[in-house]
Amino acid sequence: MAPVVAAAAGEGGPDQLTLSFQGEVFVFDSVSPEKVQAVLLLLGGYEVPTGVPTPGMTPTNHRYLGDYPGRLSQPQRAASLNRFREKRKERCFDKKIRYTVRKEVALRMQRKKGQFTSSKSDELGSSSADWNGNSGQEEQETT
Repeated sequence: MAPVVAAAAGEGGPDQLTLSFQGEVFVFDSVSPEKVQAVLLLLGGYEVPTGVPTPGMTPTNHRYLGDYPGRLSQPQRAASLNRFREKRKERCFDKKIRYTVRKEVALRMQRKKGQFTSSKSDELGSSSADWNGNSGQEEQETT
């Protein structure tokens, strides 16, 4: 998404630059029209005519840079990432324990062609007849 740049002449005065990028609005005070022109040229080669006044931009949800802290410094970011990784290890460890218990139960269960089967139906089938329909007794041949 391309950033939207406008010099707001309404609320903050003529020396205010408003940038809208990825749904966030940034407002900079004390920005000259020459700097706005330079930013527009960098972003897409768009020039604002010098004689035409720029319309005021009044979005409903302004987010000023003073309201939110800037990016974390490298040591702060590293410490934050370490805390996140430690918490993630604990979360994954709990899931691994549950999985091994379930795996043990699954390994003990009866299977037929990869599908879990009831042990009761298997016992009934093996005691009544074999695969060929014989009841366990050999037929005698007569010569």
